[in-house]
Amino acid sequence: MGIMIMGIDTGASITNITLMGDAKMTIADGSYFTTDDAGADVMVIGQALADENSLNIGSTVDIEDTTVEVIGIYDSGQLFGIT
Repeated sequence: MGIMIMGIDTGASITNITLMGDAKMTIADGSYFTTDDAGADVMVIGQALADENSLNIGSTVDIEDTTVEVIGIYDSGQLFGIT
C-alpha cells in the first residue's frame, strides 16, 4: 500500500482536518504544521505508520533523496484509512 502525501495550509486549524472515512485527526505527539515550517522538509504522520516503522518525533525518513523530519504524530482512530 502506498503512502499518501499531501500539502496543508499551515494556517488551517487542526480541528478542520478530516481524513479518509470522516475520521478527525488529533496530534498525539509533537506538533502540527505552522507557518514556521513553510519550505522545511518536515512531516506529520499517523500513529500506525509511526509504530510500524519505529518513528518518533525527530526521526528522519529519506523520500526521493530528501531527508524529511517527523515533527508530529497524529491519531485518528484508524489504521491506514480503515476504521
